[in-house]
Amino acid sequence: MFSEAVLPHNPDIRRPISGWLNHIKFRRIMSQTDVAYTILIVEDNEDVRSIFAEVFEGKGYHVLQAGDGAEALSVIDSADGIVDVVLTDLRMPVMNGVEFASELKHDPRFGHIPVVLLSATPTKDSWQARKLFAALLIKPCPFSTLLPVVEAVLPSR
Repeated sequence: MFSEAVLPHNPDIRRPISGWLNHIKFRRIMSQTDVAYTILIVEDNEDVRSIFAEVFEGKGYHVLQAGDGAEALSVIDSADGIVDVVLTDLRMPVMNGVEFASELKHDPRFGHIPVVLLSATPTKDSWQARKLFAALLIKPCPFSTLLPVVEAVLPSR
């Protein structure tokens, strides 16, 4: 339960340091250096969205979710600027991925947020998509491809 620490001024003196104190010091250091990135997953299929959320949470991301572009804009607005990257589907009800990304990019508060498009449907206007999206991926996309792409477009801290 106790670990021992050697005091620097006299290596022969050992004093116990409780395990919880070590944990508190470690947590404080980690919170200063390892702040989780926040990803917003925009996908109308709840099962698919849940799988993506579970994978990204397992990799240490803070995950926000939305079922369509309109809901995603509300989530970003209420998230108070903490969204670092967006992963969106193309075909969704209410507001599709292109409409959502266009709205996001034209908002001066959020235009800097990279948006990754993941869709089973190829885009008709790829020139427009290149202006809106930091990356374009086709479903099905293995996580071994998706995760490095998302990491590559993340802003540096």
